Amino acid sequence: MTRIDYATIPPAVREALDNHAQHHRTTGDFTTAVLANDLAQAVGYASPESLAAPPSIIAYVWHELPRECCRSHDRVRAWRAIEAAKQEGYAEGRKDEAEAREVGVAV
Repeated sequence: MTRIDYATIPPAVREALDNHAQHHRTTGDFTTAVLANDLAQAVGYASPESLAAPPSIIAYVWHELPRECCRSHDRVRAWRAIEAAKQEGYAEGRKDEAEAREVGVAV
């Protein structure tokens, strides 16, 4: 089996992939296409640096990231929705806190 060298992945791409996997963060168009397993779209968005490293990038996504967060557009959207829901809940919680303080309830 051929060993893939993840060191060839551009640092910004690796960081975007890891942020998506670990923190449910939105990434750029290229990394979103890679995560969604959409090679044609990824090539269209790729920088010259990223275009030189597709085997490493694809192998990293396939072997190192949770499959729940990648491999289709639906999975990528669903994974990102988790963070959006957290943020919405956080915003709602902060709003509830502010309203409670306005009426004199200790928070």
